[in-house]
This record gives sequence, C-alpha cells and structure tokens, in this order.
Amino acid sequence: SAGLASTSTATYSEAGAVSAKLSDSTFAAIDASDGSTLAERTVESAAFTVGRFVPDHFAVSATPAAFQPGCGAFTYLGQPFGFGTAPVWSVTAQNAANATTQNYAGTLFKLSGSSITGQAWSAASGSVAAVGALPDPTVTELGGGLAGVSFDVGNPAAGGGLAFARSALSAPFDASLTLAASILDSENVAYASNPYQQSGIGFSDGNAATSTDAQMRFGRLRLSSANGSELLPLPVPLTAQYWNGQGFVTNTLDNCTALPAPTLTFYTQTSQNQLATGETTASYASPLVAGLAGLVLAAPGAGNYGFVDISVNLGSLSWLRYNWTDASGFDNNPSSRAAFGKRSGSDKVIIRREIY
Repeated sequence: SAGLASTSTATYSEAGAVSAKLSDSTFAAIDASDGSTLAERTVESAAFTVGRFVPDHFAVSATPAAFQPGCGAFTYLGQPFGFGTAPVWSVTAQNAANATTQNYAGTLFKLSGSSITGQAWSAASGSVAAVGALPDPTVTELGGGLAGVSFDVGNPAAGGGLAFARSALSAPFDASLTLAASILDSENVAYASNPYQQSGIGFSDGNAATSTDAQMRFGRLRLSSANGSELLPLPVPLTAQYWNGQGFVTNTLDNCTALPAPTLTFYTQTSQNQLATGETTASYASPLVAGLAGLVLAAPGAGNYGFVDISVNLGSLSWLRYNWTDASGFDNNPSSRAAFGKRSGSDKVIIRREIY
C-alpha cells in the first residue's frame, strides 16, 4: 500500500541475526513472452540484517548433590563442611515455544558465572551460612543451546565451606539444605521463575549402610579432673560429647577429630606440692577413638606428689568449645586439674568397704 509492504506473521525461532534480501519476480511477468530471462524480470534489494535475536528464556534442571559430613558420619554444629557431590544445573536456552535455540553457542553464548546472581543457602532446620565468600559458579558451554552450571562452597580445610549456627543447645537433627540462584545472561535472558531452587540437598559419606550422615550435633570437648598415685600413670577423662536433647553424652561416632597437644601448667613447689616441671608428661590418641582421647599423665615417681593444671587449646576447633567459665558464648577451652598422691590414706588399710 502506497509503495510499502508489511507483515505481522513473520517469525524467527532461533538466536542470532537474520541476513535477508527482498526480491520481486512477478512485477514484469508480462514480459516473459518476449524472451527475457527470469533474472532480467526480477528486482532485488541489497542484503540487510534483521536482529540480533536472543532466546526467550532459560529452562533449568538440577542433578542430585550431597555434602560430605564434617566428621565421619555426622557434622558438629559450627563445623565447616563442603561438597561430596557438587550440584550441577543444566541450563537450556529456549524460544517462546520452549524449543531449544541451537544457535545459542560460540559468540552468541552470553551466560557466565558472574551473571548468575543471588546465590544463597538455607536449611529446613537450623541456620546455615557460608564460612567465607562463596565462589562464583562455573559455567561450561556444551553447544547446541546447552550449558552446565556447577556450584562450589569452598574447601573447609582452607577456610571455606558452609556451617550451621551454634548459638544455643540443640538436639540432633537431619540437615536438608536448599540452594537458590538467579540464572540470567549478560543480555538479560533469564529463567522465568528466578531464583531457581534446588532443595533436599543432604549429606553422604559414600557408605550406603551409614544412617547418620545428615545428622547435625551440638558438641563439646570435656576434660575432667583426676587423681591417683604418683607411682602409676594417671588416666584423665578427655571426651567428645554431644547434646542429645536432655543431656551431654559421649559422641561415640567421633573417630576423626584430631586434637592439639594438651598444655600442662606446673606450680611452685611447696610442702603440699612436690611435682616439679617436667616430672609428668601427657599422651593421648589423636584422632579420637569413639569419642575418647585416652589421655594419660605419666607417673611422676615416688615423692613427686602434687598437682598440675591441664588445658586443651582448641584453636580452630571452635565447635568443641563450651561455656565452662562463663554463662554464655560457648567460647571456653576445656581445662581441669590432675593430682598425684596428695592423700594416700593409712598404709595399714588394704581396702575399706563403704556403705551408702
């Protein structure tokens, strides 16, 4: 009309630019009988570009993922943990009809780790947070409109990972986490229901027979006082415990916590204390065995009666501290006193029966 032509039905279902030209081979059809060629009767425009077109949206799906327990088959509250099997999201570029746009590849591929935003973790029970900064996801172009997005939370041994809050006594619970992130590229092609969420991410130690993988436990390291003869080695109870909802019990599942060497504090010798510096030393099992350290002080020998204070500086093992010396904070290292031979009793008594 008036020298112009328009269409409202032209469609393009791919990504990228369309190179086109217009031609009219019928306006001079009346001259076909005079021997002119079709090329002579055709009018063409120069080639021109339409676009560039981008996908309408992304479709996203997730592969199963699992965390590695922080200690064997369980994790202490406050203890960092990382992936055993990291989550990978499959991202498909699609047009408005939900068909894959195969051309979304190469120079047309605009998805990157930095364009995936709002990465966040939440838990069905308890409160979880990143220990350090969460790394950007890694995006892998797979061709044909497909991409893989893999996530990481960092290495717990290097100051990364996730950890549950340890702000109050808590009975053991099974952990189930949800990962959420918004998928979009640099040209604002997005997953329609951003953020995408992958829920039900638990824990696995790789042993199908283990049933406590996902269990979170509020733990502490308890160091008890002890006394005995200066002629014999002195066992000192040093135990990993957890709160079972009613009280603290030995954490028999702890076979992996490696403890720093205990510190012995000796005091000036007096008539009541003849234990000199170095007359006893400490030894124990590390890592723990069924929650027990097997701490033993060497016998100081005849005449070396007295006492020594023991403490364990937990350092980075903050999830085993407790409020031993104050009412709050769960931030005290365990300590106790061991005494040798201070009260030996009568030399003529072999055994005395006590009735309560």
